[in-house]
Amino acid sequence: MLGIIIQARLGSTRLPAKILKPFQSKTILSFLVDKLLPLNIPVIIATTTSPSDDELVDYLEKNNYKYYRGSESNVLERYIESAEFFGIDKIIRITSDNPFLDTDILQKLIANFEQNPDHDYWSFVLNNKPTVLSHIGIFAELVSLDALRFLRDNFSDPSYSEHVTFGIYNNPESFKIHFVDITNEFSKYNNIRLTIDTPEDYENTQLIEKEFKNISKTNFFEIGNYILSNQKLKESMEQIIINNTK
Repeated sequence: MLGIIIQARLGSTRLPAKILKPFQSKTILSFLVDKLLPLNIPVIIATTTSPSDDELVDYLEKNNYKYYRGSESNVLERYIESAEFFGIDKIIRITSDNPFLDTDILQKLIANFEQNPDHDYWSFVLNNKPTVLSHIGIFAELVSLDALRFLRDNFSDPSYSEHVTFGIYNNPESFKIHFVDITNEFSKYNNIRLTIDTPEDYENTQLIEKEFKNISKTNFFEIGNYILSNQKLKESMEQIIINNTK
């Protein structure tokens, strides 16, 4: 079964409890979940067993969201357990700090999966990198449960446990990977940052909200072109990208 698993926790150091901050008259998390529901694909929140996420679990239960609590540090294992618990064998992986995720682009990813169902991992590629590594913040990725289990059982690099699919696209000889390059279509948006990880990111989000009253009905290209035309917003995003480049 195909399912969406969103990793979520409240323990962000730079912007604590960011996913429960207001966004479009909801919270960041509930806005993202509501945006995904029309796809008619099960949506699961994968959170942690840490007491710091008890507040999040209360919120999930209040809103009748399906969830699973797993390891805080071993996110790979948390995904595997979440998928096994809910009977999901093909996972659309989404991070909870990306409320601008574009469902039209996600549906194209799902179409690529349906046309190539025998692969282990499906993603778009931007500038020779899987879009999960992009700061644009509008993409998802798709991975099989079997691939995650194989990664867990056959590789010991600790970074693979923290970054769920990192060990897959960095070991292409061990996995069957389906990439679709979208660099030409998205190259002019390279310096746009819509992921929400810092107070400055959230401030920019609020500026965009003032311009677009119904972001759930607005595609990325409309938002992206607006940002490119707004010098102050564009420069702010470029600086945040520089400040957060590892």
